[in-house]
Amino acid sequence: KYSILDASVGKDIPVPKSDIYIKVASGKAIENRDGILESVIGSVTAVGTDADGAEHTYSVDISIEVTDIGATVVDAPDLSGKEVEYNTDNRSTALDGKYIGTYKIDIVTVRDGAFVKEGERVLELTDAAGGTLSGKYYEVYYDGYSGERTAPFEFTAVEDRRAYAMFFDYPDADGKSATGIITPMEGHNVRFTLAVQRSGVSGWSSNTDAWEFIRVFN
Repeated sequence: KYSILDASVGKDIPVPKSDIYIKVASGKAIENRDGILESVIGSVTAVGTDADGAEHTYSVDISIEVTDIGATVVDAPDLSGKEVEYNTDNRSTALDGKYIGTYKIDIVTVRDGAFVKEGERVLELTDAAGGTLSGKYYEVYYDGYSGERTAPFEFTAVEDRRAYAMFFDYPDADGKSATGIITPMEGHNVRFTLAVQRSGVSGWSSNTDAWEFIRVFN
């Protein structure tokens, strides 16, 4: 067994040529309450066969630690007598008035070896002003539908520029408050996700599908 971290081995490490695969891999990452990574430790064990047909095991251990987070001091440059151009970040994910309308997506399942439409998810956006967006969500089921159902609800989404998204609260299946997210897609469609979990300052994740709703024009 050879360890590439063992300085005593040096250039005598056999070079794997074939049958290379990862045997064991493990790791752990720790982040602070702001979602910033503080440390990472991990190890990887790989196996490979050299040019002579001999099998060798290679181990790598990794340890990364981030310190002095937020301690960096930036000195302002001296702009005296310089020609300066100022720019402001105006990026926004707020959905304005042009997004008001009805959006739909099919509920599709596989039955008897074929795709079958079992209903529709409907998103109605009714008002947009001042970085907020109001609307309602509901589902229309056909006879024989047996999948999971989400109760209809109304919502008001508020823009969060740190996350470049619009978040809203709604009641889940147990009547508890849950969080959803809505963002514009390319063109005139929107992405709508339920059961969102915030992670850190600007991150988010969800165990549900992020549906892309299609605008319906009369």
